Amino acid sequence: MKFSEMPYQRPDLDAVKQQFADLCARLKAAESYAEARAVFLEEEKLNKHVDTQAQLASVRNTIDTRDTFYDKEMNFWNEAAPQLQECQNAWSRAMLDSPFRADFAAEYGDLMFVNAEIADKAFSPAILDEMAQENKLCTDYGKLIASAQIPFEGGVYTLSQLSPFKNDPDDARRLAAWKAEGAWYKEHQAEFDGIYDKLVHLRDTMGKKLGYEGYTTLGYYRMGRNCYTKADIEKFRAAVVKYLVPLADSIYREQARRLGKQYPMNMADNALMFRSGNPKPAGDADAILRQGKKFYEELSPETGEFFNKMLDDELMDVLSTPGKAGGGYCTSLETVALPDTVENMGNQVFYYCTALDDISIPDKVTELGSYTFYGCLALKSFEVPVNLEDIGAMSFVACPSLETITVADGNAKYTAVDNVLYDSEESILYLYPAGRSDTSFTLPDSTLVVYAGAFFAAGNLQQITFDEKLQYIGEMAFDFCSGLTSLNIPKGVTTIGTTAFADCTGLTSVTFDGASDEDGGDGDKLEIGDYAFFCTDNLKEVQLPKRVSSIGKYAFGCTSPSDDDDSEDYVTVSSDSGDDLKVKALSGFLLIGYTGAASDYVKDCDVDISFKSVNFNWKGLIFWAVLVVVLAAVVLIAVRIIRRTMMTAEEKLALKSVQAEQKAWGIVKDRRTGV
Repeated sequence: MKFSEMPYQRPDLDAVKQQFADLCARLKAAESYAEARAVFLEEEKLNKHVDTQAQLASVRNTIDTRDTFYDKEMNFWNEAAPQLQECQNAWSRAMLDSPFRADFAAEYGDLMFVNAEIADKAFSPAILDEMAQENKLCTDYGKLIASAQIPFEGGVYTLSQLSPFKNDPDDARRLAAWKAEGAWYKEHQAEFDGIYDKLVHLRDTMGKKLGYEGYTTLGYYRMGRNCYTKADIEKFRAAVVKYLVPLADSIYREQARRLGKQYPMNMADNALMFRSGNPKPAGDADAILRQGKKFYEELSPETGEFFNKMLDDELMDVLSTPGKAGGGYCTSLETVALPDTVENMGNQVFYYCTALDDISIPDKVTELGSYTFYGCLALKSFEVPVNLEDIGAMSFVACPSLETITVADGNAKYTAVDNVLYDSEESILYLYPAGRSDTSFTLPDSTLVVYAGAFFAAGNLQQITFDEKLQYIGEMAFDFCSGLTSLNIPKGVTTIGTTAFADCTGLTSVTFDGASDEDGGDGDKLEIGDYAFFCTDNLKEVQLPKRVSSIGKYAFGCTSPSDDDDSEDYVTVSSDSGDDLKVKALSGFLLIGYTGAASDYVKDCDVDISFKSVNFNWKGLIFWAVLVVVLAAVVLIAVRIIRRTMMTAEEKLALKSVQAEQKAWGIVKDRRTGV
């Protein structure tokens, strides 16, 4: 979803405040940790939804401070934020006082309580009015900076657009640009001074109302400094003076010498690093972004995907435009509510939206494209809307925080059983949330298909039990399930998809039903996809059944060398994504199988894999050898008898003559002694 398409709606402030109050009361009344935890998750969901709306308004306001709609919305949020902070403070206080604090800390860590204690020191209802005034002054300052229209050399520029002129190698032109900027600031000096003066007095008053000497202590608390103190800052400042200031002084002196200027230099000369000019980007904005895209794509697949996601979904705004607030920043949009008119969602709509932890899909949506929520690292729950009929492949891959999956009442296509998503007949298992804490799972006897990516990176899963009726294990179905230690593949399975069990580093045993039977096991033909058991580094032996009809490339006995592996016993291949992949044989691995698919796989693989054939049948060999000898003897005797019966009278007479002659010479063989 593009940033421009993300819906914004001003919340009902009174209703939101009541929701926070109700949640706070429920937390205090909770009788068990499970009950308190459920309320905690509800509060987190509400808080992030409100914050997302505030961020949308703020970002769109800073993109163009002249936009009257979002200017009014910022006026609303300037007044609303302190009141919502009061609600948040009450919630934090209830969490700090909760009898289940230790349970929360055990599951989520103690840092949130440390931060809550700091936040409690930075707020009081007594400063609500000052907080609202402070927000307004900060907004006014941003609008004033964004309003700059500076005439220079026949053009009119914003502060950021004037920057190239302020770095020009021509001394006169550079100085003129600095003077033009200074003239604008001088023209608006009274406004800047007024904002600054009001902020100083406001913040001093806020600090004193909270019982501090002024704003300094409050300022430390408001910045959430939870791991260092004022004394640490003083030591840091002293170190800056001792070590960095002399270094900086020497650098600036060298710069002045290089430019032929007297030290210390004025602001205009200080901006020029080299007499030939400062380094500057080549090309226009589009060319620079293209080079950035190329850089991040070559850096790694992950950074390339991230950068392209930012570009494609309008999540970067880098151009200098009239009305745009000064400076730069990044922020998070953690929840998204789609408009009710949406009916279909294409591929990768929320691809790598890493901060998204909750989303509501409109009832009209009938289709989710492939990789819809791929890489949504914070997504914790999802409800299948009532009319959804098609969930694309890999829609929830790489969602490690996902714990809860539900189906809206009335949906005829899908069902959720114990937070596992199936089709209505439970014949297809679509999704096992990766964030589940369970260590074992048994597929229902009705399940025939494990969908692509269904168990992807379910790191807590240690044991999976397949029913004998299972037929199909999809692509990446158990990829990165590092906790799995053993597998038993039923005879009914006919397909194991690409990378189905890749990177299951805990696997030590994989058994195919029937593989050890004397006949090699019956059953339908089994196809095993590319990289099916790739990088299962602790798996040292696999025996395949005779029914295996094909084995994809690098499916068994192959791994990738580690970063510190300086050996050269690997091959470089092109992966399905087009990136180069290093592959080496897994040390100590043995594949046992039959002549055909198994032996062909080993023969065709371009790394050396040990193979043991189980086709050689010694009992059968001995039987046939004995049978051949007996048949040969029978044939020889038969030939001799036939030969004798077919001899002529002359041949018989000649034979007797020879035998008599042999006897006379004493060379007739004694049949008893063999001599």
